[in-house]
Amino acid sequence: MKRLLLLCLLLVFLAAPGCDDDSPQPSTTVYQLFPNGYFSAGFREEYTMTGTSTNGVNFQGTHLELTQATTSFDGQQTNPVRIQDDWVEVSSNTPFSTSTLTYYSTQADDRRWVGTEDLVSTLVATASSNATLPVTAEIGEGGLVATFVDTFGNTINQTWALQAATNEDRAMLVWATEVRDAGGIVISEGNTTYEIDPSGTRQSLTIFFDLKVLADPVSWVGVKL
Repeated sequence: MKRLLLLCLLLVFLAAPGCDDDSPQPSTTVYQLFPNGYFSAGFREEYTMTGTSTNGVNFQGTHLELTQATTSFDGQQTNPVRIQDDWVEVSSNTPFSTSTLTYYSTQADDRRWVGTEDLVSTLVATASSNATLPVTAEIGEGGLVATFVDTFGNTINQTWALQAATNEDRAMLVWATEVRDAGGIVISEGNTTYEIDPSGTRQSLTIFFDLKVLADPVSWVGVKL
């Protein structure tokens, strides 16, 4: 159960004003999907997080993303990004942590998500198919990131979408994940959403995950440090 929860946390992304009529007009603003330097060793972002479950359980913690030195994964050179979450369940003061590596291919013009590794449980998920991640996108665009198979035979589908934000100079980059067991039953769903500006610089973070067996989805809100 804990390992499935860690996978959920990996879910490891403007509408322009109207023009000459009253109908909504599509945005032509272009946004980078990742901030400058994200795939260079030493890039670091940290957020202070607060979370609440559907049943009213409250959490506090931090979310860290730290890019590591280039390394080999599944037979290819990759840029790994360490994702570290440290949480406390407020009422009981019970702490727990997750630590994973997300592996991206090194080609800037053909960037792909090739797998993840849970550093706590050693659970590994490797892409059975993946797509090139665009460098930039406009509001309304999105698509498949990859389909992964993990150590237990679960199938993980990862997608991305760029949506309008309340602030017209920004956008919401959503990375969504669905995990199915070997029988095809959905066992967890979740998404990680960054509010970004056109340069891809992240302004805030929200995380949602729903581990079906717990029947108590959790929503997190993060403020960038």
